[in-house]
Amino acid sequence: MADVTSVYVLGAFVPRNPAVARQVLFALTVAATGVTLVFSVLAPRTLFPANQSAGVTGTCVAVCLFLLALACDLRFRRRDAVWAWAAFPFLAVAAITGLDLLSADASVAAQVFFLLPVLYAGAQLHYVGVACVSAAVTAGVTIVNVTLGSGWTAIANTCFVAATLAVTAGALAVGGRRTDLLIAQLEKQATVDPLTGLFTRRALDRAAELNQSTDELGLLVLDLDNFKKVNDVHGHLAGDAVLQQLSALLTDLSRHTDAIARMGGDEIAMLLPGCSLDAAYAIADEVLRAIRSHRFDVSMSTMTRSHAPTVLRLTASVGVAHLPTHSDTLAGLYAVADAGLYEAKAGGRDQVGGLSRKDPHAA
Repeated sequence: MADVTSVYVLGAFVPRNPAVARQVLFALTVAATGVTLVFSVLAPRTLFPANQSAGVTGTCVAVCLFLLALACDLRFRRRDAVWAWAAFPFLAVAAITGLDLLSADASVAAQVFFLLPVLYAGAQLHYVGVACVSAAVTAGVTIVNVTLGSGWTAIANTCFVAATLAVTAGALAVGGRRTDLLIAQLEKQATVDPLTGLFTRRALDRAAELNQSTDELGLLVLDLDNFKKVNDVHGHLAGDAVLQQLSALLTDLSRHTDAIARMGGDEIAMLLPGCSLDAAYAIADEVLRAIRSHRFDVSMSTMTRSHAPTVLRLTASVGVAHLPTHSDTLAGLYAVADAGLYEAKAGGRDQVGGLSRKDPHAA
């Protein structure tokens, strides 16, 4: 239970987009440490008016270099260690707090660096991470103001700075969450057909690319025979209902590793990873039998006023292709499957078309 809890807590600090987070974290760290290092070396009196010893300056330089090294490690070595993501914002808060105390400076100019961890957290972390980093920043601001200030002035400064940083963090977090939801919605629209719930051609191409390195890959391309008549007689809403029922039927027949996509109109493709040529043909036969025996109900969507039946019996034609038997490229695989589909149509429909089962290399 403790391990699960620790994984959940640390996971709150893994950024929503690690690639962007690396760049943001690196840019903020370079800006903050760069300014601090320049003034520490060239004008130490501006940073440490109360204590200008070499030890204080050396400590400041060492802290900045450590943070810069860790940021470079995340940025260029592309580490995804959870502990590094979780530790960095808190190390930054601790460093800012320590340097403000060393410089004995509780001014706005000194505390403005507390804004940088807040900017990073609000823009890149989930709500739990934002809340934790904001709490750490509030603690740092409180320590600086209470230690270096006095009375109500310290309390007022703490409240004003902490409230400003908290509002900034909250606004960034809410905006980031909305952006994530919008991106997820756009990605879903690009990969899922809204009518049938099947994948789109783009998503199928991606799945095919990922599975191209497998030993065997089957592809079925099918469409309904005389589907245009359904639209002509019953209307396009009925045609949509048929496509939805067909998609559900194919999904029930498929394995969890298969990918089914609507290519356009009533043409549907089934990608079958790890499927032999004989198995692909067997699945194609099974699909045709299932479609042949299914009753497509369009009674709730038909537009016809005639006595045409509203429970339809339909058939389909299927083209089969197999990698590497028919082709060793995705483009070749699609071409063979399409040719098989047209062959099935030309041969009388309601059948499986493709290169000969006995001689798969035949032209």
